[in-house]
Amino acid sequence: MHQYLEVRVVKLEPMRVACLTAYGDTPELTAWSSLLHWARDRELLETYIPPRFFGRDVDALPGGRADHGYEVWMTVGRDLWSDHVVEVNDFAGGLYAVTHVKGVENIFPTWQRFEEWVENSNFHFSTRPCLEEHIQFMDLMAEDFEVDLYMPVEE
Repeated sequence: MHQYLEVRVVKLEPMRVACLTAYGDTPELTAWSSLLHWARDRELLETYIPPRFFGRDVDALPGGRADHGYEVWMTVGRDLWSDHVVEVNDFAGGLYAVTHVKGVENIFPTWQRFEEWVENSNFHFSTRPCLEEHIQFMDLMAEDFEVDLYMPVEE
């Protein structure tokens, strides 16, 4: 029996993001740890407008050097540029279907149900990246993480 999936459709506005990618057995943990260390060193977590945090799976490294990777994003201001740790990019945004997940163990099964939701909706998949917005995650146990899943769609 499928549990009801609450979905809202939003226009994700363009944003400037600091990006960092990690590969290996636990690329999510490595990437978040590195990005948060970078941000704390620059006092970017205590800004007037709190940053937003996104993550996404990325393809494996060529040659089988790593099974998969994870890229993390943190919104930043116009005055920040790429350095030896992060690459700063402008993300164009777009139309996304969004659902909320609590607990790391629920992320993958919810992505699967979310794909079914799109297939049975009036929307179509888009080629923009799928994103996970990390709402509550710093210094929390895995079961307490809160993430919004962003599925790129078009009408």
